[in-house]
Amino acid sequence: LLGSVSSSVAYDVLNRFTYHGFVFLFIGYSINTILASAAQETNVKEFHHARLCFPLLFLTFVLEGYFVRYLKIDIDVFAHFFVTIFFYQMNTGITKSYKLMAKVN
Repeated sequence: LLGSVSSSVAYDVLNRFTYHGFVFLFIGYSINTILASAAQETNVKEFHHARLCFPLLFLTFVLEGYFVRYLKIDIDVFAHFFVTIFFYQMNTGITKSYKLMAKVN
């Protein structure tokens, strides 16, 4: 009985963590120092842009009621939009970093 209660509580906490967008806040906080260091060392602005994507993604989950009620837009549209921008910025930043490394060597 205790195992099923603890697993249902854990499932509920995990579901709330991911459903309300806290996972994006956690990821953004986790990779912030890595992206800040990459931006400082390489002077590539795309790493700065990528740092903003996950906090903005979390903010869209916080403001989900506003987006749905007033803008009539599903929150998943914004989620896919910011994740796509993140990967585009990271890909561009990494490509520029490799080109800078090739010039140095």
